[in-house]
Amino acid sequence: MTLPVWPAAIPLPTLSGGGYVITPQEGVTRTDMEIGPARARRRSTSTPWRLKLRWHLTRLELALFEGWFRSYAAEGAAYFSMTLISGVGLETHEVRFFKPYETPAHSGELWLVTAEVESRDPPALDQGGLDTLLDTPDLAGLLAEATAWEAWIPSFPHAPYFYAWS
Repeated sequence: MTLPVWPAAIPLPTLSGGGYVITPQEGVTRTDMEIGPARARRRSTSTPWRLKLRWHLTRLELALFEGWFRSYAAEGAAYFSMTLISGVGLETHEVRFFKPYETPAHSGELWLVTAEVESRDPPALDQGGLDTLLDTPDLAGLLAEATAWEAWIPSFPHAPYFYAWS
């Protein structure tokens, strides 16, 4: 079954104002012992994240958001694909609304929408990628090169056609 995709007509959540918070869920269960330290074990190899998100929407965007929430997100019951930012950059997450959204009027025609979503199996470095980066002698230099490369790509005049030349 194909997941619904977050519509381009509704902006992605904003990072400003502290309205974007990632909270990994508890992945360990602990058992207190009569004597000695508690025992701990992993519950799962993939724990979901909860993300608190915030949007600044116009009245029309709010109408689209409300309709999309009802029809495609099934009022929080259905997962959907959404591009979100985390430590690995902008990646597609499979999310669903964890709680109903809140919509106090913000200013004039702008509405402030806040919601909490749950991301199942959020993207992260796998162990091989992590080990490679940790074993890199000049990690700071590698990260500087990667940042420069990311900044350069959008300025390349024919970026979408680059790979067709090879």
